[in-house]
Amino acid sequence: MSGMVDYNVLEENLSRQHYCALDFPLGRKTLEEAAESYLAFLTLPDVTKQGLHKVLDERDRGSTIGYVKRTPEHITGDTKEYFHYNDHVRNDARFHPLLPSTDGAVLERFYDAAQNVYDAAVTTLDGVVRSMEQRVPGLYEKMFPRCQLPSFYLRFIKYDVQPMGNSLAAGHYDRGALTLALAESKPGLRIGRSEKNVWVVENHDGKALMMLGKAFEPLVQETNGPPLIPSWHDVIALEPVKEGERLSRWSIVFFADPSEGMEQIRHTDTHKPCY
Repeated sequence: MSGMVDYNVLEENLSRQHYCALDFPLGRKTLEEAAESYLAFLTLPDVTKQGLHKVLDERDRGSTIGYVKRTPEHITGDTKEYFHYNDHVRNDARFHPLLPSTDGAVLERFYDAAQNVYDAAVTTLDGVVRSMEQRVPGLYEKMFPRCQLPSFYLRFIKYDVQPMGNSLAAGHYDRGALTLALAESKPGLRIGRSEKNVWVVENHDGKALMMLGKAFEPLVQETNGPPLIPSWHDVIALEPVKEGERLSRWSIVFFADPSEGMEQIRHTDTHKPCY
């Protein structure tokens, strides 16, 4: 599907700084337009958005597709709205309730933009996983199973307004195996080894930031080479709130889970530093 990534560069960056900047086929302008279509989607009535929601696997708490709103009362403590897009959304009639209508046009514009970004992320991931087969034989089959759709989720996130210095997303490891941070409206993502060892990183035009998640650990434990540990990261508000501002930032992130084993990863596994 795509050209392979230089594995030596990938491994060196993941070992040293816990992320790696990869070439990404979509530019900043296209990603900003996709984010704008998501923010337009958020203006739809709450009853409409709340109906666009489905859990694909009841055993896996991370298998939600569609719209989710988090408030501080949630276990994560984060305040944000997000949407998980993948091939199931396009194929499931429940996610297309408004056609033809003005609201339906907003929804379809968002889906079209999301599909474009999703396809680009899958292409990039394909090259990464093929390269990582050198370190983890059989990884490609785990991430791209032959007889089912893969467990990939493209997440569009809107973070509510927070004062400068406040947390937007508490420190954690991602649950899945591989993550691509694709775009953000403002800096705020910090990546590192632990709570006291993180630094601000930024997306640049034509690049994606790849991180390892908790589900990658069992895949690499029995292999040779330098340790590849999950990427601890959080998000903070780095700029003062401007008058009339309705959000602290938006971001677009792609999560890739292995085809099995995700039900074993608990919230406590991902929100407690291990290194």
